[in-house]
Amino acid sequence: MSFMAWRAIHNRVSTNDKVNRLGIDNDIMCSCCKGNGIIPGQETANHLFYDGQYAQRIWGHFVGNLGIDYRNTNLRTLLLRCWNHKAKNPIASYIHKALPTIIIWELWRSRCSSKFDMENPSFQRSKDFISFNISQLIRTQFKKIDSGNTWEEICTLYEVSMNVNSFIVVTWLKPPLPSVKLNSDGSCINGKCGGGGVVRNWKGKLIMAYSISLGQGTSSEAEAGALLFGLDWCINNGFNSIVGETDSLLLQNSIRGTWEIPWKIKDTVDKIRILVNSHDISTRHCYREANKVADRLAAQSHSQDGLCIFNTFASLPEQIRGLLNTDRWNLPSIRVKKKNARMLTYDPP
Repeated sequence: MSFMAWRAIHNRVSTNDKVNRLGIDNDIMCSCCKGNGIIPGQETANHLFYDGQYAQRIWGHFVGNLGIDYRNTNLRTLLLRCWNHKAKNPIASYIHKALPTIIIWELWRSRCSSKFDMENPSFQRSKDFISFNISQLIRTQFKKIDSGNTWEEICTLYEVSMNVNSFIVVTWLKPPLPSVKLNSDGSCINGKCGGGGVVRNWKGKLIMAYSISLGQGTSSEAEAGALLFGLDWCINNGFNSIVGETDSLLLQNSIRGTWEIPWKIKDTVDKIRILVNSHDISTRHCYREANKVADRLAAQSHSQDGLCIFNTFASLPEQIRGLLNTDRWNLPSIRVKKKNARMLTYDPP
């Protein structure tokens, strides 16, 4: 269907006018217009897919009823209007993008059936075909939505306000005694990398925080470099039972070996693995909302050169002190995430 739409837009369809230009004896009149009490016009791509009376009835019934201006333009512009039309919910947005392609396919199917199978074109048949295909696409994309089979039933979904976001309460968790917890994060702006991290005890109190410039690289290199520095510092200062947390799922799964390691961070990940295997160290992934202190420290690395160590709470920037207290008091953050289309639900009244 998509390829058919592309061919229609670029006038790459074997319409009657093109066949006639090849010297082949052919009825040049539009096949869709003949059986509907419409004075047939010359079948060109523009006439068949947009400008003809049969096509205009189809576009008007589906697109016009959605408030999209379909008159006095061309096919390419009409498709752009459909695709860019503001939608109230994800289902309406999906229909706006899928509908033009299905309409173009049905206009071509109706034309070919009339020309070669002697099937009289029927506006009602075309309308039912388009509605059925749209409803099947909605059921495939939105598993929990019952759209109905008619266009009128499908249109009832347009004005529905749906909760497309899911909410998760996230808190930073203190490490078990006698472990310390290292939270690290990386930052990369225009190729300049930096990292930050914070080491805290089982009460959530600061042991050490750091902000470090890491030179040129990528965000994954910054994440890995920040974690490696933090682990090295902990071991060199006598902390052998360490819980390491990173909000980079790529880095965590590379350390665990469940994902293939990107070549740019392979050496760093190998060093982290050696430390993990030779000491009482565990690493895990955390949400960004539970890693705010390390995130701010990583961001600060771009405004400094080299390494900056914070050994006391008072030496930290004010904003970071506030975030540190928020974690220590177990105050929650709300993580907002868009729901997968298949998880959207709608129970009509």
